[in-house]
Amino acid sequence: MKCKLCKTDNIEFLNEIRILEKYDEKLYKCNQCDFVSYESVHWLEEAYQDTITVNDVGLTRRVLTNVAFITNFIEFLNLTTNVFDFGANNGLLAYFLTARGIRAKSYDRYENLIIGPVGNLSDLDDVGILCSFEVFEHLNDPAGDIDTLFSHSIPFIIISTELYDLKTNFNDWWYLQKDTGQHISFYSKDTMSFIADKYGYAYYQVYGRHVFSKYAISKKTLLKIEYAQKFRLRQLKEMF
Repeated sequence: MKCKLCKTDNIEFLNEIRILEKYDEKLYKCNQCDFVSYESVHWLEEAYQDTITVNDVGLTRRVLTNVAFITNFIEFLNLTTNVFDFGANNGLLAYFLTARGIRAKSYDRYENLIIGPVGNLSDLDDVGILCSFEVFEHLNDPAGDIDTLFSHSIPFIIISTELYDLKTNFNDWWYLQKDTGQHISFYSKDTMSFIADKYGYAYYQVYGRHVFSKYAISKKTLLKIEYAQKFRLRQLKEMF
């Protein structure tokens, strides 16, 4: 088996994980890029019978927090740009951004977008901010998909996915989502740095998001984004 991200064969066995309460699958870690994935993924059709699982109870709130983050990011970097949401699900993110006067489009290869402006991959050549929230852990072809997104030299790419670290116990890590089987690709901070270096980006962690930037962003600006995000989240808590 080769790493599904960097294609090296320098991998090590981590654990055997029971998926959907019936499949015992081997989990491997790459010693070059730190990417973690299963040896084979054969259960996706079964896992996606219901795209939004019963575990995903915070969908709307998550969209609104991401809208707040993108808004703060644009405001504090003083950007005039357009946004492309990859893996957009129902399109709510682009819908709310557009309502705020921010040009935005949605794309999802598996979902019928029910709301908001719809785009396609040909739009990536004219995108200022690409975002992809809670998508990277679902990628079955991470090398191909990440290359598609990062090879256009988009100025800013913002994603969210939970990272593992040295303390992570893969036997009981909640983010594996063993009972849904939808999470199949896992990353560490070193994996994110590997991706950034490969495509010529600076990498920042900002309030639970992973920001890849073609330009240096000052610590002062990053702190402003964090403080503004905390303020907006306090407002959202009053709504939910």
